[in-house]
Amino acid sequence: MIKQTLFSTDIYKVKVKQQEELKSFFVSNIESEYNVKGPNCDFCNVYSDYFSGARPVDWEDILPKYQSTIQEFLNEYGYKDSHNWKVGIDAWYNVTGKGGWGETHNHLSSPRTIQISAVHYVKYDPEHHTPTIFYNPSSDGIRSSAPTPITNNLPTMWPKEVVNADALEGDMIFFPPYLNHSIPVQKSDVPRITTAFNITITEN
Repeated sequence: MIKQTLFSTDIYKVKVKQQEELKSFFVSNIESEYNVKGPNCDFCNVYSDYFSGARPVDWEDILPKYQSTIQEFLNEYGYKDSHNWKVGIDAWYNVTGKGGWGETHNHLSSPRTIQISAVHYVKYDPEHHTPTIFYNPSSDGIRSSAPTPITNNLPTMWPKEVVNADALEGDMIFFPPYLNHSIPVQKSDVPRITTAFNITITEN
């Protein structure tokens, strides 16, 4: 018997080279602000500069610290000749406190065309913090064709409907922007800090 996998979805995991410097900045400047102000997202209990009312940061100063990590991914992804491509990056931070969560969403709603999205686990302990959960793009088809509504109990050959991101602190995960994902409710008293990115790639 020969197995052939069709339409697999790849994500990439890279260690952020400036992890300690970035963690120190976000803990000192942003987590401390969250501890004073609390969340600025009413429906998700998250403190983020994606929403109004959060402390602004100078992303023009921060993004160069991610440059080598992002370029490592781009080389693997097929964009080795950086002089031929113009890379644009939108970024924001997220501090998720106890009770905070992230609704199921993707990154296709941006006004610009996005080739890839990413998340950096700035302050993250997998023993205490909730992971990012990714959803199979074929989830609707899996549910409608499954012999039981509980797809987790099906044989291993059956496609998984959801997968937890296997991440550690300092990891940066790159994923297709169409991939739905969410964050379950955070139960730890220690805030979880991530930075998120939408990356556009156009020809020079």
